[in-house]
Amino acid sequence: PLPRVPAHSPASALPTTPGPCGPPRVPACGAAALVYDLRECGTHNGERAANKPTHEGARVWRMDHVKAYGLDAYRHAFTGSIPEANIVGIHWGRDRENWVVVGGHYDTMSDDCLFGGPCVLRSISQGAYDDGSGTIMTVALAKAYANVITNQTIAFIAFDGEELGLEGSAAFTQDYIYGKLPWHNLTITRMLDRDMFVLNWPAVNARFGCPHK
Repeated sequence: PLPRVPAHSPASALPTTPGPCGPPRVPACGAAALVYDLRECGTHNGERAANKPTHEGARVWRMDHVKAYGLDAYRHAFTGSIPEANIVGIHWGRDRENWVVVGGHYDTMSDDCLFGGPCVLRSISQGAYDDGSGTIMTVALAKAYANVITNQTIAFIAFDGEELGLEGSAAFTQDYIYGKLPWHNLTITRMLDRDMFVLNWPAVNARFGCPHK
């Protein structure tokens, strides 16, 4: 296999030796580690709303993890209903101008009752399903692909403000369209949204985004 290229390497330093024929190897995700991270983050940063300490804690947790995997981490700050931030982890590919985006939202609602009135059993939702499941899978995919040479660059993004009206994804899209992101000559070729996956829910039949051990 080709050696991994550090994220900060210039484009001229990218390997030119062709890889093996056929599609690249798909890395495996450890299901046990994914569930552990979901429980850990949800327990310590449960209410990810209104810029509460747990909301900011969730941002820091995601930044620390993508940095630990060797990805370039970027805090995409913006102001929607409140000051917010998308957390971006960049896995540089051979092609640094064409990107695939993988993401999900990490913010939560302030209660987990579906139909009106105060919650009887629990007033605060940890957002384990909506959308802790999707953002933890995004983090797991970032880790899984960290040591894989890819053709296109992959941006793993935890979006803020989804529960306020898709504010995080809208802000990122707007800054991308108008060239306000710190990367230039950038084309997003496709996007994979990880929102409330694995569990069965009415009209939802989602599965893991990568093979698990």
